[in-house]
Amino acid sequence: MFPPLMMEMPVIAFPFPQTAEELVAMAGQRNPELNRTRDEYLASKSDIGVAESEFYPRVSAFASYLKEYDPQPGIVPESEVSTIGVRARINLYEGFNTVSRAREAKFRANQKRMEIRAAETAVKSELITQWRRLQAFDAEISARELEITAAKFSADGVREEARLGERTVLDMLEAEQEVLDAQSALVKARRDRIVTSYRLAAALGLLTPESLGFRPVQVAKTAE
Repeated sequence: MFPPLMMEMPVIAFPFPQTAEELVAMAGQRNPELNRTRDEYLASKSDIGVAESEFYPRVSAFASYLKEYDPQPGIVPESEVSTIGVRARINLYEGFNTVSRAREAKFRANQKRMEIRAAETAVKSELITQWRRLQAFDAEISARELEITAAKFSADGVREEARLGERTVLDMLEAEQEVLDAQSALVKARRDRIVTSYRLAAALGLLTPESLGFRPVQVAKTAE
């Protein structure tokens, strides 16, 4: 099956914020890289609590109940035994292993916190760059459209002059080539804008199956 003669660009109108401040705020909430580093930091903080918990006594309660009928035939018809108590465990000496684990957990948590700051700086820089590129491509597209209009107007004039014998065939070909060059530059600018918008959408966490128009996958149920 042959592809269609006229192909369309995959343009998706992503809901981008209108200002750079709103852009950074949205990325702070939805950027996948930032969310990953924050989750890792929260997990590392939990590891600190787990490591430090070994400093404290471990207390547990237990209870049991046992009832027997006719444990000794003819002598004891039945018996009941109830037990309840508290068990405590204290580590008196373990060779500073707990201290080392706690320090290691704190070091990892501090490292994850610094990774969050580095990720925030990198994401913000990338966002501003892509945002400015997007605005630049919008301006370029408008300029290329005007360039095409001017080139077509000029080509029409060259054709009319050629019809009157004042221009050559070479002049006509050069004028038509200028129109083609302007159209090619417009296609490239639109392509670059689409790529930039997808990169910006990825940084904002907007590349979801719903936004891309994917159909939900139907999982077939197996018979039990």
